[in-house]
Amino acid sequence: MESPPRRSRDETRDPGGAEPAPRRAPNVGAGKGARGIIAAHDGGVVFFDEIGELPPELQPKLLRFLENGELFPVGADRPSRADVVVVAATNRSVDRMVAEGAFRRDLYARLAVATLELPPLRERREDLFAIACAFALRRGEKYDVAAVDVEAVERLMLHDFPNNMRELYAVLERVAAADPPPALRMAAVSRVLGAPVSQRREPLTRERVDAALRANHGNQSQAARELGVSRGQLLRYLKSVE
Repeated sequence: MESPPRRSRDETRDPGGAEPAPRRAPNVGAGKGARGIIAAHDGGVVFFDEIGELPPELQPKLLRFLENGELFPVGADRPSRADVVVVAATNRSVDRMVAEGAFRRDLYARLAVATLELPPLRERREDLFAIACAFALRRGEKYDVAAVDVEAVERLMLHDFPNNMRELYAVLERVAAADPPPALRMAAVSRVLGAPVSQRREPLTRERVDAALRANHGNQSQAARELGVSRGQLLRYLKSVE
């Protein structure tokens, strides 16, 4: 969700997320006599992570800021102004929260000027290695394709990651601690995630594969998921039995 664009695109830090709730107010991060995060990034971009967790008592304060750009710094007797682009993210259904009265309808309308919905990792497994590479670059590291086991990537792709990106990042951190980039080896991934699903299920047979493909109308990705293997493993099996 994004508020109407303003005059700059300088990226900034997140005043929400895992910080204590009071830091999500429009004067977030401001002590007496100090500038808050929003004021400090006047002309830039402020990102509110997990906006769905914003307490009801702080929602009208954010709404006031979005409507007129006014901030009330701690200890001030008059408002100040800031000109920023507000970007917000959440993994909750804000529509449902609005219907339940947990999130202000008018605040949601101000935030939802432009929206972008990202599906969970389990619905875009093919993006996983690219995301892993981006995480590595953030740590100042880089994977060497020659040192990356295909099986390691496939093992990651078979995991559902119910906690989405945060879980993927935590898994990659644990893998890197055991076997740091540029390598990404199956042994380290299995140590973190356990044995591959395919090793805990029945082996592939032509009958099982054909049945899965029929049940999924020829969709190889869905058939592979039903069989508990990656799409690459399924394709290699199909090639081996041609």
